[in-house]
Amino acid sequence: MNRLLSNTLVALTVATVASGCGTRIRYRPMTGGTDESWATVGLKVLNERPADTGGTTASVAKNATDADREIIVNSITEATTDALRHAGIAVQPDAPRTLVARVGYFWVAGYIGYRGTVTVNYTLQNSDHKSSWSKEIRGGAGGASFWFGQKYVQDILENALADFANKAKAEFTSDAFTRELKPVAAAAPEPPKESPAGAAHDAEIDAKLMHLQDLFNRKLITKQEYETQKAEVLKGL
Repeated sequence: MNRLLSNTLVALTVATVASGCGTRIRYRPMTGGTDESWATVGLKVLNERPADTGGTTASVAKNATDADREIIVNSITEATTDALRHAGIAVQPDAPRTLVARVGYFWVAGYIGYRGTVTVNYTLQNSDHKSSWSKEIRGGAGGASFWFGQKYVQDILENALADFANKAKAEFTSDAFTRELKPVAAAAPEPPKESPAGAAHDAEIDAKLMHLQDLFNRKLITKQEYETQKAEVLKGL
């Protein structure tokens, strides 16, 4: 009886897998956030999955393929853009730095106990393609089920994407990431240095003015003489 039940469950699982080959995975944006941004980045998403876990195809599990041929690039683009938006960073093609996202894993695997995993390696590059920041971010979700159909695969990966986006948001708000986007303050220009000759000339003027003030205080010259001689000294500035 147990063997018959086991064979029946296997047959039903195989049939469900075969019929569930057209998933329609959709990224569900996070709630809240703001449209105001303090920085911008470009975004480039590359599907670099190994061939045995989908490669460049739309396959998302064994015998399960999404209806969107570009599901990997599209969903990671949406999740990354949303995570950046929640960090106050807008995606713009002409931004001075580009966030490159290399998708290494986007797949559901297992038997009865299944797990969907999304793994992306990010690098932040300047216009010379030099990297200033990098991080691998992984999101996942799973559960146990005898039914491995289209809806089940779709739900697992949508939940994995949600987990991935939340972790990406945390990284995009970190000090390590945000300080790479903050503009470097320009150094304040140094005040012009006074030449030794100019400094000596100014000292001579000061000495003459002080001498005139002393003569006037001692009543050795009149007020008119003081003002006249002071004007002559100041002409030398």
